[in-house]
Amino acid sequence: MYQLKDWDKTDGLIHFININMFAPCQCKCIYCDLHIIEKTILDSLTNDKSFSLVINTIEYMKNHGMIADDVLWQVASGEITIHPLKDRIFDLINENSARFLTNGFIYDKRIAVNLCKNPRSEINLSIDAGTAETWYKVKGVNNFNVVIGNLNKYSTSSARPGQITLKYIILPEINDNLADYQGIIEIMKLLNVEKLKISRDLRFKYSLDEEQRKTVVKAAGNLVALLKKHGMKMDMVHYFTDEKDKINVLANEIMKSGMDMVGSAMATSS
Repeated sequence: MYQLKDWDKTDGLIHFININMFAPCQCKCIYCDLHIIEKTILDSLTNDKSFSLVINTIEYMKNHGMIADDVLWQVASGEITIHPLKDRIFDLINENSARFLTNGFIYDKRIAVNLCKNPRSEINLSIDAGTAETWYKVKGVNNFNVVIGNLNKYSTSSARPGQITLKYIILPEINDNLADYQGIIEIMKLLNVEKLKISRDLRFKYSLDEEQRKTVVKAAGNLVALLKKHGMKMDMVHYFTDEKDKINVLANEIMKSGMDMVGSAMATSS
């Protein structure tokens, strides 16, 4: 991922700002440990004083002409729609392009307006399910239809197709079944999403034995094959190079065998 560039030939201004601080989140994702942190510790991480110091610094940079007009903002970690300094963050972003990492629980008009005014802006959500039942298993909250409805509102107010981006963290024996895979395809169609980011449970990335890695490869290969069948694109993140190669080989084999093999291949892998 290293890049050789003439970095000194820039304008000296800031073109990317990532506001990535601990903040409250309503999700109880099974792969995230933040929701089980003791409240006293979480409060110390999310107090207004700590946030204010960061926001004050960014406001100083903005007021002193240090930020480029084409800056891309990213609001990550926690949940922006319930962030203690949400209004100050939105005021900083103003009408600039932004990437909002959100759980979609709450529809926010200021996000919708930003998507409408900026073709570069986007929402990123780790959806990890194609059915309400699996959503509840993964997220710990029974609001699947509400989230899909909110994403649909954002999609209809977007400046262009593709401003809603989705990630699917494959969790073997939880969300790697045909029903969820078919569900995510339908959701992508509804939201005009052409590419799915496929990821894995990072808690176990380096601790899997060979058989467990094979399971991960099969689960991803079946999803990739189904995406290809529907003419959709994908990116694989947090997979090793050899795993990516095996996933693509498996997906191509399924495609050659006929797409009716997706279901049977998934049944075999489960």
